Order: sequence, then structure tokens, then C-alpha cells
Amino acid sequence: MSILKINIIANFAGKLWTILLGLVLIPFYIRFIGIESYGLVSFFVIMQGTVSLLDFGLSATINREIARFSKWPERFGEARDLARTLEIIYWLVGLFIGCSIYIASSWIATNWLQSGTLSDDVVSSAVAMMGISIGFQWPISLYSGGLMGLERQVLLNFLNITIKTIQGLGALFVLWMIAPTLKVFFSWQIFINIVNVGLFSFLFWRYMLPGSRFAHVKLQSLSGVWRFTLGMGATGLVTFLLSQLDKVILSRVLPLDLLGYYNIANQISLATRMPAASIFAAILPRFSGLLAIEDSISLKSLYHTGCQLVSIVVLPASFTTAIFAHELIFIWTGNETIAQMASPVASILIIGSALNSMLGIPYDLTVANGWSSFGFYQNLISSVVLVPLMLVLVFYFGGIGAATAWLILNLGYMIFSPSIIHRRILP
Repeated sequence: MSILKINIIANFAGKLWTILLGLVLIPFYIRFIGIESYGLVSFFVIMQGTVSLLDFGLSATINREIARFSKWPERFGEARDLARTLEIIYWLVGLFIGCSIYIASSWIATNWLQSGTLSDDVVSSAVAMMGISIGFQWPISLYSGGLMGLERQVLLNFLNITIKTIQGLGALFVLWMIAPTLKVFFSWQIFINIVNVGLFSFLFWRYMLPGSRFAHVKLQSLSGVWRFTLGMGATGLVTFLLSQLDKVILSRVLPLDLLGYYNIANQISLATRMPAASIFAAILPRFSGLLAIEDSISLKSLYHTGCQLVSIVVLPASFTTAIFAHELIFIWTGNETIAQMASPVASILIIGSALNSMLGIPYDLTVANGWSSFGFYQNLISSVVLVPLMLVLVFYFGGIGAATAWLILNLGYMIFSPSIIHRRILP
């Protein structure tokens, strides 16, 4: 069996396990801490997505560059220096994120979030702990990108399965044995993320391309990648406006319990996207390698095979789940109120996510090709058109409005983007 097939299977297993674990754990979290506190956990998820804006394209850069350098043994030393330089930058950004959220926690609790029964002190303390957790979690994205570029995706998924299982089941255990409070929940998240980042750092450098000397911080190593990195960072900025702005606004205008219902719907939507993400993660470094050696025939074959595989994995499951969202959420949670509140939003989100998944392989091709400006201009044009519409829909229709904006966005992408990519890269 080829490495590519093994990586796809490993990624699929990792994503599937994450889906099943979330489906099992979320109803228990709600029973232990209540829907309003779970809404605060949902805000934690939104913050994680929001601060991803500060990635600046670094994780995509290390994925692509290590995959490319792996084809040229004489340049392994350059790859190691680039990795060390990006690592230091990433840790500094993580420190900035953690400190910023911690300092702003009181303002967020009193001026942003709409809590009901939870006191401002409880909310402020929880937000401060979120900042610490995110600060330690932040560098993991860089190490994960590096391991994917090294095509160590079996190892990466084994680690993710193990850590997420310990993190999820451990959270239930401490809520049960110590106290069902947000302080206990987020203390556990901090502890696990400290262990996790240390493990990922060790294994990344354990399997890094070999070199005759220690890796050094060399800012000049960024000279060959800064355009790509800035392009990916700019793309991330406009992507944030389209994919996260609605959720940020919802966290401001919705009470925490309604935010919890929206997150449940979003979790169902994410579940339908994760199997396709396993394919994207395996194919991206392979695209980079084929482009580096200019093997256009193999590139085209892999591209079309990947698109067909995503269609098979995504479309049947997504549309079935969208049609029976109410029934599935009720079976999942055992709560009719949650099913009634979450299912309409879930159905719209799932259809939009299915369209988004279909665009994953074409987007991977632009990243591997170094065409970072495509994603930037695509999302910039979409932002100009859709962000005003999104703001109106979210303010007037809440979760339904946010989901509708997501559907319109991906429908537009599906109509215009693939043909542009094909003409440029696969004529």
C-alpha cells in the first residue's frame, strides 16, 4: 500500500475518532455544567478559531517547504534552519495571544458576553484560563504542519487520537470527581495543552530532516518564503472575515445558552467535513512534491482522483444528515429542546460545509503551487460583497442568518473558483 493511501486512512481514522469522541462527550458536558456554561465553552472554540488569524500562514509554509526540501537532500540544513526560525516566531505569537486574552478577560466578561445566571467573576476567570490554554496550544499547529510535510501522518493521527481521548475523557472525570465547574474544566485544558505541546515539539524534531549540525535561527531563511507566507497570512485575514466574523458577532449578540445551541449545530456541520479534511491533509504535501519535480501527469491524475474521493465521502453523508438533522440531534442528545433549537441551523450549515469540502482539493493545489494570492483575492472580493450581508443577517436572524451567510459564501465559491484554478494550474 502506498504512503499516500496509508496517510489518507490514518487521517480518516483520526478525524472519525474526533467526530465520535465529540458526539459522545458534548451531551455529558451539558449535563455536568449546563447549557449556559457550555455556551462559554463554545466561546472558547470561537476564540480558538479567531486567533488562528495570527498564524500568518506559518503552518502552511512549513508544511509546503518541508515537503519541497525533502526532495533535495543537499538542502536539509536550510529546512532545519527555517523550521527553527518559524518555531521561535510561533512561540512569541503564542505568548502574545495568551497574555492579551488574560489581560482582556474582565472586559470580555462584562462588555462582550451576554451571561445570564453566571456571575461576571466566574466568566472573567474562565476567559483568563482560556487565554492561558490557547497560548500553550498555539505552537501545536506549527509542529502538526511540519509533521504533515514530513508525511508522518500516521504518527500525527495516533498522537491526536491519544491526546484528544485523554483530554475529553479526563475532562469528564475531573468534572465528576472534583467539581462540575468551569474552573476545573479549563484547568484540565491547560494541563493537557502543556503536555501536548511538549510532546509535539519533541517528536517534530525527532523526525525532522537530518542535518550535520543543530538548527539555528536565521531570519534570512525567511527570504525565500516571505511572499508565500504573507500571501497565506493575508488570505487568513479575509478568510476570518468570511468564516469567523459571524461567530464572533453571535458571541456578542446571543445569550450564552443560545450560543451553546449554535455550537451544537456547528459541531454536526464540522463532523460532516472532517472525513474530507483527512484527504486534504494527505494530498497537500504530495502535490508540493510533484510540483517540485514538475511531474504534471501524476499531478493531474492525483488531483482528479482526490476530487472524486471527496465527492464520495462528503455528499451522501452531508445531505442525509441535513435532511434528518432534528432526528439525529435528538437521538444524540436525548433533549427535544436542543434538537428544536439546533436542527434548523445545522441543516443549513451542513449544506454549506458540503460545498466547502468540495473546494478543498482545488485550494490545496493553489497552496502547493505557491499561488497564495488566489485565496487572498478570492476571499477579498467575497468579503466586499458578503460581509455587509452577513452583518445584517446575523443581527436580524441570529444563528439562522449566520448559517445562511455561510451557505451563500460557499455556493459562490463553487460556481467561480474551480474553473479559475484549472485554467492557471491544470490547463
